[in-house]
Amino acid sequence: RPSKASVPKTTGTGRSFAILENFPEAILVHDADMILYANLFAQQILGYSSRETLAGISLSALFPAGRAAPQPERMPDWEDGKAADRPMTYQVCRKDGTFLSVQVLSAPLRFRGKPAWQTILRDVTALVRIHETLKKNEHELNTLFEILPVGVAIMDQNRNIIQTNSRLKEILPIPPDDSYSNKHLQWKFLRQDGTLLPITEIPSFRALNERLRINDFIV
Repeated sequence: RPSKASVPKTTGTGRSFAILENFPEAILVHDADMILYANLFAQQILGYSSRETLAGISLSALFPAGRAAPQPERMPDWEDGKAADRPMTYQVCRKDGTFLSVQVLSAPLRFRGKPAWQTILRDVTALVRIHETLKKNEHELNTLFEILPVGVAIMDQNRNIIQTNSRLKEILPIPPDDSYSNKHLQWKFLRQDGTLLPITEIPSFRALNERLRINDFIV
């Protein structure tokens, strides 16, 4: 295990290292066990004082067990020049022990004459939090939608029903499968006096076309 890593000298493969150094994403070069090189952006998002302190650190320290680390058993593929993996989301441990959600994309390369991985880490912590919040809000909304004491239907812009709650199915003759999506377009709506209600006056039609909130409409 090297005690310190130097930034690669820009000789021979200087252009490649210049790209690594200036790439606007965190890049690690590693073998199956440890970090061999880190660019400045990787040092910053991982919270280390220098890139040198990242070298020699075990992959298991950055990607603890149970947090889905990249799989070293893919190493035999390296020499075959296989295409980069699809981006995957992992939890990476920073120097201070906190975790970041990162999107990881790895590709094989040769580093100092030996097979290695070049791994790009993209910090997606904020996006993951937004997704989790939206998922929680969606669950709460669906729960409220289902327990409402009134019948509710959600329609798309073509007035096809895409979702209903249980109460509406008790009120209207809606089958349990998806065959009802546009059956309601064939229904006839009557006013309280028994006269036929034109389609242009149906509340859902007006709400969609006039972008208005229609209240207390009785049919």
